Amino acid sequence: MRLLYGSLLLSLTQLASAQIGGFGSNTIGGGGVREARIGRGGEGIRPFASVSGVYDTSAGYITSANGQFETQSSYGVEAGFGAYGTKTWKRTALGLNYRGDYVHYSAGSAQNGSNQVLSLALSHQFDRKWSAQVDIAAGSTNRVFGALQSYIPFDANFNSTPTNEVLSSRTNYGQVSAHATYDANRRFGMRFGGTTITTRRATKGLAELQGYSTDAEVFRTLSRSTKITAAYQFNHYHFLGSFGASDIHGVTLKLERRINRDWRATVGMQAYRVESLGAVVVSLSPEVAALFGRTQGLEAFYRIDKIPGYRGSLNYQRKQVFMDFSAEQVVAPGNGIFLTSKQTTANASLSYTAEKVWNVGINSNYTRYNSITRALDPYNAFAIGGGVTRKMPWLGSHIFVRADARKFDQANLTTIKQSGYRISGGVGFSPRAVPLSLW
Repeated sequence: MRLLYGSLLLSLTQLASAQIGGFGSNTIGGGGVREARIGRGGEGIRPFASVSGVYDTSAGYITSANGQFETQSSYGVEAGFGAYGTKTWKRTALGLNYRGDYVHYSAGSAQNGSNQVLSLALSHQFDRKWSAQVDIAAGSTNRVFGALQSYIPFDANFNSTPTNEVLSSRTNYGQVSAHATYDANRRFGMRFGGTTITTRRATKGLAELQGYSTDAEVFRTLSRSTKITAAYQFNHYHFLGSFGASDIHGVTLKLERRINRDWRATVGMQAYRVESLGAVVVSLSPEVAALFGRTQGLEAFYRIDKIPGYRGSLNYQRKQVFMDFSAEQVVAPGNGIFLTSKQTTANASLSYTAEKVWNVGINSNYTRYNSITRALDPYNAFAIGGGVTRKMPWLGSHIFVRADARKFDQANLTTIKQSGYRISGGVGFSPRAVPLSLW
């Protein structure tokens, strides 16, 4: 009996995972769990550890003489550890990517401390028709750069992962998704399930998130290389520390196409109906202002917006090379300043392993928030990063260097420095005869 699982594309600092298996079954990207993209070393969970030096222009925050809220640059030392890879049994498949680190900056920054990021997917085939999958994304991080700077969620429902925070401050998040798939026959099936979401931010004044979603889809395999899907999703976002909530109803029509053995493409169109409850600042009448001794107050609002959306992706995988390009416009819960927003993103990544010794990786991301519930100018952020790893001939060691840069632009945030970069290099340790893929 064939396993109806998509292969998990796992990356050390991206936590990227996507379903890219063949179309031999009805499940999205079905066709069996293939080897993890990282290292191309075959199936198995691969542990690692590393020690590196760091230079970070966002290592902390200081207030300048003119009142400007500025980032603080500092050198530091970082110890990293974790594990990634895939493991399959007769009816069960596991994909894991865990990264932890502890960083200490010479400037004695408040950014000193640990960061933990976990991505996990577990699939099980009950019989010829029924299968289930659980996806988990969780983490605790106190910086924008590092583990989350170019994160690509492994589930399209996970667009609430906090990857576009304005401040490098402690953020804790968790998302759990559970789905069941029913294959009525070789051509037709359905999938349904739900997701719970939580995000907590240590900085006062930033909104926190509690939410959930439910979704259902039906899909039909048109040929060995083409599949079409129709889906419905409901999301509820409740913002803690700020008066606001949103209910989002969305429908999707998606086409998946295996162009050839190496190339795969997905195109989808969406429509959202967004119901939002919140509060806005209003000017009080002279009589009311005189009564309460202030000129402004808060007024509750309820509004309905209809927003179009889209998703598209193109990826290439062949032995030592992996490329992925994607773009989407969805409704997302924002970043603590922006609440429910129209989120537009574009991602591009490349990983290349040469002669089982070198690995080179580049990734970039563009994100734009247009607030649905607040009168804010758009938020634009661009991040790019890349690095090189070389396997050394002794004791499973590797040397690596990586650089990341980020810039964001938002007219209402003029008191915060809007660009920065991070450079790191060091030594890693991991078994197997292929280089660590850190990107």
